[in-house]
Amino acid sequence: MNKCLAFAALLALAVSAHGQTTVHRCANGHYSQTPCPGGRVVDVADPRTPAQQQHGREVATREEALAERLRQERVEREAQAAKMRAASARVSAAPAATASAPKASKSKKKRSDKPSQAASAGQASKLSAPVRAPAAPTEPKQPKQPKQP
Repeated sequence: MNKCLAFAALLALAVSAHGQTTVHRCANGHYSQTPCPGGRVVDVADPRTPAQQQHGREVATREEALAERLRQERVEREAQAAKMRAASARVSAAPAATASAPKASKSKKKRSDKPSQAASAGQASKLSAPVRAPAAPTEPKQPKQPKQP
């Protein structure tokens, strides 16, 4: 893989050293170094001065360093968050272990198929009153006229 990248970089350097390459934009939107039907020549010359090109390289280098620093900070934050989650899981697991201890079993009563009167009375009290639909709107009332003496 590294050999392929080195070869591609060497080839790009050789092409740029050879001079300006003619680039054609074909009708289908692709770019090519060979003429294509319906294509047109595209100007690929860099209009920037050498000082502008150097400045662009410096900016790119600074941004790459900044991106690497931000990536390292993100990795450190993620590692710290993972440690905190693990510690939190250990802390929350400890009370859960004591809470899940077996409880003393109570004697079970035999359930009958018929509900008891107390249970049915309790269920009846839980039922809500039927909901009524709102009344149809009526015409607005005329304001009352004050009585004249």
